[in-house]
Order: sequence, then structure tokens, then C-alpha cells
Amino acid sequence: MSDAEEKSSQGLIKNMVASVKQVQREKVIRICFAAFRNMLNNEDLKARMVGLGLLDVIKTLNQTDDKELKENITKVGESLKTFLGHLSTFEKYTTEVMSGQLQRSAVHNEDFWRKNNAMFEHASYKHIRKLVELLDSKDPLTLEMACYDLGEFARFHPDGRVIVTRMGGKGKVMKLMVHRTEAIAKQALLCIQKLMVTNWEFLTKS
Repeated sequence: MSDAEEKSSQGLIKNMVASVKQVQREKVIRICFAAFRNMLNNEDLKARMVGLGLLDVIKTLNQTDDKELKENITKVGESLKTFLGHLSTFEKYTTEVMSGQLQRSAVHNEDFWRKNNAMFEHASYKHIRKLVELLDSKDPLTLEMACYDLGEFARFHPDGRVIVTRMGGKGKVMKLMVHRTEAIAKQALLCIQKLMVTNWEFLTKS
């Protein structure tokens, strides 16, 4: 598969996952899962499916009497679970961030950032650049999680505050402090506090 074909397939996966989430019509689900199954031999496309939360979507699907659809859903689910089981925590985070859509998953927590902050120095901080890019997302949960993650990176990485600011993250987060969605505004405020305060632990304990 060429780079152009893979990029096109990744965009298609995003649209199909969204369709399965929103439409919930068996005909649509049948077409999407037939396509998902045909993509299972490509590791990057499986990573895209995992990152976009397809496994969580599968859990919400209603039972069907359609034998072929049931088989495709089972096959896709089992394949993605196996793929996910082989990934390290950092690889799981990478898969999610690079999908362009953040979930409220287990990698968004203090312990992850305390242990893995140095890993983000890889490839000129490409994960952090992507998080800053995601601050322009239209998806509310992605905005909320991006603010949280940038705040935790600033908090735990020795140069985190400088790096996020230099990449334009601080300015974008400041604009989100007045977002109409309360959860986003709250995380944006916390992120700015972490970007400005040297000793966050001292502040939270005082």
C-alpha cells in the first residue's frame, strides 16, 4: 500500500468509526465492519482503529441475527484486542494521539506522565506537537484530554513548560479557558497553572 493509499484508508477509518457510533443502522454497520476486516492485515490501520476507540464502540453494539456481520464484528474485535495486548503503555498512548482523537483512557493520568515524560523527547517531541495541534480540534473530549496531557507534560518534564510554550501551546490553551464547555475550560485553566507554577505539588498541598 502506497503512502497516499494508507493516508486515504486512515481517513476512511475515522469516518467509518464515526458512522458506526452515530448512525447505529445495521446496513451501515455491516458495510463498515466488512471494510474493517479487510484492513486487519495492516498494522498501521489496526493502530488507527484502536486509537479511534473502535473496541469501545464494539462493546456498545446491539446483538444482530446477521451471521456475516456477527462474524466480522467478532473477528475485528479479537484482532484489535490481540494487537492492543502486544503494545506497551507508551505505544498505546502513541496510537491514540496519532489517531487525532483522544479518549478518556488509562494513559491519561499522573502516573503515566511521571514515568514516561522523558520518552516524549523522541522525534523532536512529535507527540507534544501533535497535542498542540489537537488544541484546534472540534471534538470536546479531545480538547479536554489535550489540555490535561500538556499540563502533565509541563509539570513533570524538566523543560516541559518551555517546550509547550515555544510550540504555541500556551496561547492556544489560554483561549480555551473561556470555552463554553465547562470541562474544557477547567482543564485549560489547570494546564495554564501548571505551565506557570514551578512547584505544582507545593501549590496543591498548601
